[in-house]
Amino acid sequence: MRRIGERMALAQRALGRRTLPVYVMHMPVLAVLHALLIGPLSTHIGDQPLLAMVEPVSMTGLVVAICLLAHRGLTRTGWLFDLPRTVMR
Repeated sequence: MRRIGERMALAQRALGRRTLPVYVMHMPVLAVLHALLIGPLSTHIGDQPLLAMVEPVSMTGLVVAICLLAHRGLTRTGWLFDLPRTVMR
């Protein structure tokens, strides 16, 4: 029984590590994409119901991908998602 709890804890920890960057950065990414795409998509989305159904799903995937790529770059530079390098005494 304890092993099941340990496995669940490991799975939840892994999920949390993957979703934290998306949670932290999704709103600015979403705002930029909205500003860039509001004009082109709003003129055509009413005429094409398929685009209206596919666009939210595809934009979700795009936002998640951008957030994870930005997280990878930011952690490599040691900025934002890393502990401070110096510790105050």
